Amino acid sequence: MSARVIDVTRRVVLLQTGYLYHYAFVMLIGVAALITWFMVRGVTG
Repeated sequence: MSARVIDVTRRVVLLQTGYLYHYAFVMLIGVAALITWFMVRGVTG
């Protein structure tokens, strides 16, 4: 189990570039995915 955590941690560290626009782009993709998920499921407020 701990070997898997270390493996995932190493992969995540490679994704951390320090550039703000990379984080903003990932957040935009996440918001778009969330909106799409709500639309597909037909969840209304």
